[in-house]
Amino acid sequence: MQNLSPRHVKTEESLRLGVTTGWYSTKVSGTFVSGPHDSEADCLRKIAEIDPPPAKVVKATPVTYLSEGKPMALTRGSFGGYEFDRMVVLFSMIDGEREIPCAVSTSAMDELEKPERTKPDQREAQFIRLRDQIEARAAHKFHAKEFEGTPPGIILRSLDFRKGA
Repeated sequence: MQNLSPRHVKTEESLRLGVTTGWYSTKVSGTFVSGPHDSEADCLRKIAEIDPPPAKVVKATPVTYLSEGKPMALTRGSFGGYEFDRMVVLFSMIDGEREIPCAVSTSAMDELEKPERTKPDQREAQFIRLRDQIEARAAHKFHAKEFEGTPPGIILRSLDFRKGA
C-alpha cells in the first residue's frame, strides 16, 4: 500500500513545477503518481484504482517450492519503484529472513498487457496490475537459481514470460 493522497495544484505552483493545474495523486514524499484530474472526486477514483484499500486478510500468500527436499516459501516483498535509466521496475521477494532484490523490464510488462507503450508515470500502476504474474515468474527463476548481478537477484525480461519459458 502506497498511502496516496489527492493534492490540488493551483496556477502559481503549476508554473513553478512545470505541470498543468488540477488534482494529482501524490505519495507521502510529494511525488506525483497520476494526474492532472478534473476534480478531487476523479483523483480519489484514480487513487482507489492504483492503490486499493488492503483486503481484510493482509497476510502475504507464500509461493512454495521444494528445493533439495526442503520447503522454500517466497512471499511478497516491497515495491522499489520505476528506474527510467534502466527501464525496469524494482521490487523484492522475501525468502524467510532474506530479501531478494528483483527487477522486471518495462518491455516485458508491455508485452504482458499488449497495449501501446505505457507512460513512465503509469509504470507503478502497471506493475500492480501484473504483480501476481511477475512474482510467479520471479519465484520460478528463484527456484531454478537463476540469479544475476551483485548482490545476486532476479531479473525478468520479455523472454521469461514467453510460452515454454
